[in-house]
Amino acid sequence: MNFIKVKILRIPSLLTFAVVSLLVGGDLKARSQEQVKKPLVFAHYMHCYVLGAYQPTDERVRNPKLGDNLKDWPPMGRESSWYSADLAQVASDGEVALAREFELMKEAGVDAIGLLLGPRMLPISQFARGLDMVADVATRSSTKIIPEFWANPWADDFETFGKTIKHFMDAHPGAFLVRDGKPMFIFAFDSGIAAKVHDPLSAPIKQISDFLEPWGGLDETYTMFYVPYQFEKAVRSPLILKSNAIDVWTPQDDWSALHSPVVFRVGSALNKEVAFPVSPAFYQRRAGQLPMEYGNSFGAARYIDGWLEAIKNRPAFVNIQTWNDFSEDTAIVPTNTAGRVWLYLTTYFSSWLRSGRQPAIQEERVVLLRPKQLANAKLKNPKAKAINAVWRHASPTVDYLDVVTFLREPASVRIILGTQTWERWVPAGVHEWIVHSSLIEGKGFAAQAKYPTASWLRRITVTDAFESAAPKVQLFRDNRLIGDLQSKTPFLDYGEWQDLTIIADEIALR
Repeated sequence: MNFIKVKILRIPSLLTFAVVSLLVGGDLKARSQEQVKKPLVFAHYMHCYVLGAYQPTDERVRNPKLGDNLKDWPPMGRESSWYSADLAQVASDGEVALAREFELMKEAGVDAIGLLLGPRMLPISQFARGLDMVADVATRSSTKIIPEFWANPWADDFETFGKTIKHFMDAHPGAFLVRDGKPMFIFAFDSGIAAKVHDPLSAPIKQISDFLEPWGGLDETYTMFYVPYQFEKAVRSPLILKSNAIDVWTPQDDWSALHSPVVFRVGSALNKEVAFPVSPAFYQRRAGQLPMEYGNSFGAARYIDGWLEAIKNRPAFVNIQTWNDFSEDTAIVPTNTAGRVWLYLTTYFSSWLRSGRQPAIQEERVVLLRPKQLANAKLKNPKAKAINAVWRHASPTVDYLDVVTFLREPASVRIILGTQTWERWVPAGVHEWIVHSSLIEGKGFAAQAKYPTASWLRRITVTDAFESAAPKVQLFRDNRLIGDLQSKTPFLDYGEWQDLTIIADEIALR
C-alpha cells in the first residue's frame, strides 16, 4: 500500500516537474535569447558635414548665395581644415572619403548612424548628393543607417515626406538598420513644438501614421521617439506610448542636469527599449559665426561618465551625440584639434558596453585633453564670449587639464605646464586625473558650480591658476620614462574671440 501510495504521489510530481521544466526551460531560453541581444551603438550624423558631399569646384561651394541654407554650411576649404591630415586629403573625393569614415565608425564600434533627414532634403537639394553617397557606402558597410527625422508635423506634409523617404530607402537596399525584423525610424522634433507634439490633445498620431503608411504603419515599423525632459509629460505622451523605444537629446547637459536619466525612468514605467545619450563634448561655435553657447565638459570626463552610466544600466541603445558635428565640437572623426582621441575612447567604452566586462589593455596609452584658451584670455573682441546657459549648465568656465591613462601596470604620472608641475601614482586599467582651476570670481556661478567628482576611476586636483604654456605629460615606471606627450599647441592667453574648443593629444607608451 505504501508502495502504491508513493507511486501515486511520484507520478504527478514527475508530470509537474516535466511541465514546469518545459515552461521554465522555455522561459530560460527566451531570457537567454534576450541576453544575447547586445546593446547597439548609433551616432547622430549631420548631412551638412558629409565628407566629399561637395566638390571644391562646385558653384554652390564657391558661391554660397545660390543655396538656401548654404550660409550655415562651411566652405570646403574651411571644412577640410577641421579634419586630420589624412582625412583632409580625401575630403573632396566623394565616396573614398565616406568609405574611410565608415571604416572608422566600424573601428569605434558604431553599429549605425542616425542620419538627419528633413522634408526638403530629398529628392533635390544641396544635401541630396551627400545623402545618396552615405546610403551607397552604408550598403557595403556593417555600419547601417537609421533615418532620423527633424520636421514639423503641422507645417510639413508628412504623407509626401514618407513616400519620399520610402523611395530613398528602396533605391539603397541593404543600407538601413532593421530592428526586430522591421525598418527602424527615429522621430525628433524641435524644442519649440515639443509641448504640442507630446500633449495628449494635440499629438500628431495621424501625421506619423501617414508617414509610415508606405511600410505598413506603426505596427509594421520599429519607432523611436525623443522624450520630453519631464517624466510626467513623457509617460502621458501618445507618441511615447506607441513607440518601441525612447531617446532624449542632451548633448549640452553637464552633471547638474537631470535630463539624461529620464529615459531609464520612462523606459521602466512603460516597458520601452531605451537609448541612452552620450556626448564627447559641447562647445557650440556654429561654423563661421561667433560663439553662442558653451557647456564645460572637462575634457573626456562627461563622456566617460555617460558611458559608465550606460554600462551600468545596459540600455538597448547608446546614442552618441554626435559623430561628425564640428559646429558643436562633438566630432569623433579624427580632427586637427582632437586627433584620434575621441575615436580611441569610443572604441574602448563601446567594447566594454557590449561585453559587459572592462576590456583588457592591449596597448598602453595616455590621453591629454584641455581647452584651446585660458578662461581669462585677452580677446580682440571681448564681447564675443560663449554664453554658459545657467538654466542648463551649472558648470563654470574654468581652466583644466584632463589626463586619461590606459595601463597594464601602475605608473607615476607627471603633468607639466610651464613652471607648474603635478605628480601622482595611477593604477592599472583605465584612470582619469583632472587638474582644474578654482572658480573664477565674479562669474556668478559659485552657488551652483558643478564639477566632475572623484570616483574609483577619477582623481581631482584643484589649483589656483594655470600658466600659458604647452602642457606635457610624462609617465614613469621603475624610475624609467615610458611616455612623453606634449600638446600640439600651448594654452593660449589671447585670441580673436573666446574659443574653448577641446584640444586633445594621445600616444602609445613605450
